[in-house]
Parts: sequence; C-alpha cells; structure tokens
Amino acid sequence: MRKENRPLLINSPYEHVTAVLPPLGLAYLAAVLEKNGLPVDLLDAHAHRLSEAAILEHIGRTRPNIVGITTPTPRIRQVSALAHRIKQEFPEVLL
Repeated sequence: MRKENRPLLINSPYEHVTAVLPPLGLAYLAAVLEKNGLPVDLLDAHAHRLSEAAILEHIGRTRPNIVGITTPTPRIRQVSALAHRIKQEFPEVLL
C-alpha cells in the first residue's frame, strides 16, 4: 500500500523586516501540487511570528512526510539549524 504524500511548505521566520510579503514562491509551488491532486499545508511562520518550537509542534501535530523550507539568504544558518532539529525529531520526514 502506497503511503499518501502530505507536504508541508514553510516560510521561515526572520527578524528585522517590517514588511510581511506573501511567500509567492511557496504559493506557486503549492498551487501546482494542489492542481495535481496533492493537498498541501503552507505554514507562514514569518507572518505568524512562530518560534522554532512552534514550528516543530506544528510538524508533530500535522505529521507531514515531506517538508520544504524557504528563507532569505541572510537567515540560512538559522534555517539550517531548524532543518537539523526537524531531522532529529522527525527522521522519517523527507526534507
């Protein structure tokens, strides 16, 4: 029996930015996936000002098997640490 794909796309949180712009790249990707019959969970952690702990809690609650993260280049180290934590806590997730 084939396991159903349940992707979660995350717009990472970042500080020192006053404007909150929609994550258009993730929205385009979600639209294509949904158009092809795959339900997608899009988490805008920046707009909701979510902490790393809140993101991990969301993953634990929704149990996606695929997680994609986008971030501005200056936040790459922080998001790399988040990705590492996701793999530690949810090793079965394709990241």
